[in-house]
Amino acid sequence: MKKAIIILVLFLFVTSICWTDLGEELYWAVYDNYLTEAEELLEEGADVNLQEDDGDTALIWATSRNHIETVEILKNAGAEK
Repeated sequence: MKKAIIILVLFLFVTSICWTDLGEELYWAVYDNYLTEAEELLEEGADVNLQEDDGDTALIWATSRNHIETVEILKNAGAEK
């Protein structure tokens, strides 16, 4: 039983790192206006509404940098703010 709990905890930890990494990768792809990469990350399950420590999201960055196509991609993927 103890092994099963340890394995479950490790699995959840590794899974959370992977999802966070996708969201952070999306954030930087949007920042640099890499449309194809952003679309691929969204298809892989990146969190379109992930907020950085300062509260910024990929949509905020795309909007502030006038990346109009990227804004549309993010909104179509469900970006809220």
